[in-house]
Amino acid sequence: MTDIPRISAGHPAGGQFRSLNRPEAALSLTPALSEHEQKRLDRSLFRARNALGNPLSTEARARLVAVATEPNENTWEHAYALVLAPRAAHTLWQAVLRHTEYPVMARPSGTAWSEIPTRQQIMLALDLATRDSE
Repeated sequence: MTDIPRISAGHPAGGQFRSLNRPEAALSLTPALSEHEQKRLDRSLFRARNALGNPLSTEARARLVAVATEPNENTWEHAYALVLAPRAAHTLWQAVLRHTEYPVMARPSGTAWSEIPTRQQIMLALDLATRDSE
């Protein structure tokens, strides 16, 4: 039996990468969403509407998925101001404040968040804020 070399676009023969040529991905300690959490998030995203009452853009949905899946400074910074419910003019941050015990009421310009909401706080806020919009 002859060996057939594996060759694919962008990969060296054999599909091997040298570790020195690729930066390591950041280690994630947050577990993946459970099936129940994923369904709950999908329902919330389906119900969410932008300031004009239209369904959220693909980019906005991706930002919300990112912060719900992996809440950290970066994902929170990219999602906190997204509008979820136009009638109540709820942003994600306002929804977290309204529906959870998240304590950060203000953030001075140019400073880091003193605390990032937890996955549970974000999921609850998304669920309840988008129910308000129905």
